[in-house]
Amino acid sequence: MIALKVAGCVLVITSSAAGGCLKARSLQRYVNTLQELRQIMYLFKGEMAYTKAPLPHILEHLGGQLEQPYSGWLESVREELMKNESNSFYGVWCDAVDRELETLELKEEHKVQLKETGHFLGQHDIESGIQCIEIYLQKLEWEIEKERAELEGKKRLWNCIGIMSGLFVSILLL
Repeated sequence: MIALKVAGCVLVITSSAAGGCLKARSLQRYVNTLQELRQIMYLFKGEMAYTKAPLPHILEHLGGQLEQPYSGWLESVREELMKNESNSFYGVWCDAVDRELETLELKEEHKVQLKETGHFLGQHDIESGIQCIEIYLQKLEWEIEKERAELEGKKRLWNCIGIMSGLFVSILLL
């Protein structure tokens, strides 16, 4: 009977520790997601600056280079622009961010910043679009640094919470 209780306690502690590790790993994935968005916007800025191509062409070119969900996002924006030119770029951009990037589970503040970039991209000339992307990149750099600074402490916290909750439940079971 005692061996069964000990085995149960070990399983509870192990599973709760694994849960804490999974949460800690998801925090790291979020920082990686922000870094991927930064890289995409650098590519977008480069395409705008050097090719001076129209937005649908840039979206098509970048969409072909990227993996999901980013390629689906840019392709969705391009298709909507080509299909219905009466829609504003901003509306199409926001819809695609909500629909195609939902799996990234971006925080609301980061989603709003990304949508604001689309607002200014669709309204101005190439130089203004590049400046808009540069402003977004500066904000994103700051957000990445902020998330990265908090990351180690939060990872340690979630690992401890996982282990401690397992120990607590194990004590209750004994």
